[in-house]
Amino acid sequence: MAPLERSILLFGAFEMMFKSKALVINGMVMISKGFIDDEKHKFINAILENIGRDYERIKTNKK
Repeated sequence: MAPLERSILLFGAFEMMFKSKALVINGMVMISKGFIDDEKHKFINAILENIGRDYERIKTNKK
């Protein structure tokens, strides 16, 4: 995985703790479309969707 892709995923995962999942995923996909040439935005979208789903499950179980 390229460093830029890893950075986008890391930043998106961190930002998801403070903002809505849909907003973060949309923002990170838009950033990846602007800086990465091929179809990697689909990969970014899928990974962040899974991270968001897991984070929501963890957050719900802690209550």
